[in-house]
Amino acid sequence: MAIDPQARAPIPGFSGDFPQLLDLTTLQLHREFRMDYVWACLRLPEQESMVLSVAGRPPIPISPAGVIDPADPMQVARLGPLSYLEAELDFYLGRPAPLEASEADRLRLCQERIRVDLLAAGAAQSRQAVRFQEDLRRRSESERRKLKRKLYLVGHHYHRVLHDAINDLTPLNGAVEELQERVGMAGPIEIVVYIDRQAKQLHQRLYRGLHPDRQDLGNQVIDARVLCAERIEAWGPVFRRAGQSLIFALPDRALPIRASEHEWDTVVSNLLSNAHKYTPPAGRVGVHAWVNPSGHMVFEVSDTGCGISEHFRAKLFQLGEREHGHIQGSGVGLATVQQVVANLEGRIEVESEPNRGTVFRVWLPLAS
Repeated sequence: MAIDPQARAPIPGFSGDFPQLLDLTTLQLHREFRMDYVWACLRLPEQESMVLSVAGRPPIPISPAGVIDPADPMQVARLGPLSYLEAELDFYLGRPAPLEASEADRLRLCQERIRVDLLAAGAAQSRQAVRFQEDLRRRSESERRKLKRKLYLVGHHYHRVLHDAINDLTPLNGAVEELQERVGMAGPIEIVVYIDRQAKQLHQRLYRGLHPDRQDLGNQVIDARVLCAERIEAWGPVFRRAGQSLIFALPDRALPIRASEHEWDTVVSNLLSNAHKYTPPAGRVGVHAWVNPSGHMVFEVSDTGCGISEHFRAKLFQLGEREHGHIQGSGVGLATVQQVVANLEGRIEVESEPNRGTVFRVWLPLAS
C-alpha cells in the first residue's frame, strides 16, 4: 500500500525540542541496528493523515496507519506506538535481514529508553508552550493598551480641535448679534473687524487641527500681551451681551514667551470661555497679566461665578470631568489648558470658593 503524501508532510510550526530528539533517535536506531532505512512519524491518533513531525525515510511503501505491503521483500520492524503529549509516535526500521533475538531484546530496551526521553521532551515542550502563551498574552495585552492609548489620543486631539473651534465661534456669534443691533448706527466697522478676525482664527485652528504634523509648537517667541489684548477685544461683545463686566489690566511692556500663537490662544480662550459660562449676569470677570520678581509672566483670570467645591478640585483638570452639569460644557477645556501649560514648562493654580468665584493663575517663564 502506498504511503499517503499528506501523511509525510509535517504541519508547519510544530516546534520545541521534539524535532531534534526525533532526528537524533532516528540516527541512533539507524546505526545501532545497521538499518537501511529508519522512519519516524508522529500523528494525531484519530487523524492518521494529520502528521505533526517526521524524520528519516520510510523503508517500504506503507500506509499512514502503518500497514506493510506483504509483497515487499524488505524486513520491517515497528517500534511503537509511543505516546508524546496527545499524539502517537511510531518508528519503522527496515533492512533485508530480519532482527535477531538479541537485537529484538535491545529494541525493546530502546523503546523504554525512548519512552523516558519522550516524557522529558513532552514536559519541556509543555513548559515552553505555557511560557509562549503567557508571553503572547503579555504582548497582546501590551498591544491592546498601546492601541487603546493611540485611539484615546487621536480622539482627544480632535475633541480638542472641536472644543477650541466652538470657543472661536462664541465671540464671532456675539459680534454678529451686536452688528445686527448697531446697523444704521455710526461705527459698525469695528464689529466687522471682529468678525473677520474670528473667522480667520477659526480657519487657522481647523487647519492646524487637520494637520497637526505641520505645527511648530513651542519653538517660537511671541508677545503674550498682544494676543491677550486681541482675545479680550474679541470676547468683549460676548460679556457685554451677557450683562457681565469685563475688567482687564495688561502691562505696557512686552511679555515674550516661548510658545506658538495656537498654544497661548488655547490657554487664554479656554479660561475666558469658562469665566463667561460660570459667571451669572451682572457678575464680574477680571483679566490681569504681570511679571513677577522671579522673571515669570503671570496670567490671571478671575470671576464671581459659582465656584468650585473643594472635593472636586482634585479632578478639576481631568479630561471629561465636570462639576456643574447644568451648564453647557464638555470637560475638555481645563484638561487641555493644563497640558499646554505643562508643555510650555509652566504651571497653573486655582483658588475658588463655592458661590463666590474662582481665580486661575498661569505661570510661564519669560523668553530671553
